[in-house]
Amino acid sequence: MKKIWAMVAMVGLLAGCASSSMVVTGKARAPIDMSEVELVTEMPANCEVLGIIEASSDAGLTDQRCYDYAVEELKIRAASIGANAVLIESMGARNAGYVGMVSGSSVYMIPDEKKYISGKALYVNKEGSKR
Repeated sequence: MKKIWAMVAMVGLLAGCASSSMVVTGKARAPIDMSEVELVTEMPANCEVLGIIEASSDAGLTDQRCYDYAVEELKIRAASIGANAVLIESMGARNAGYVGMVSGSSVYMIPDEKKYISGKALYVNKEGSKR
C-alpha cells in the first residue's frame, strides 16, 4: 500500500505544473522583474491596461501552494510586458481531468484540479501622470 501511495505522489509531482496565457490589448512596455509586480483588487488611478492574463497550477500539494504557483506564473507573464500590477478579476478551481495508475488488477483514478487566477495586466504610473 505504501508503494502505491508513493507512486501516486510521484505521478502527481511529475504531472503538475503552472501555465499561463495572455492577450496583449495595449502597448507593451520593456520587461521588468517579476518581484516588482503587485496584485490589486481595485483599479488604481493613473494606470493603463496592457493585457488580459490568466495563470493556473495543479503543482502544489495543497490548494494554497497551487494558488502560489499560479500567482508566480501570473507575475512572470505580467512582468514580460512591463506591467507593474495585476488587477485580480477572478480565481477558482477547474477540473483538469484525471491522473490514473494501474497496480496489478486495480486501476486508480485521481481527479486533477487546477487552481486559476485571472485579471488585467496594468502599468501604474506611480508618479501621478501618464507617460
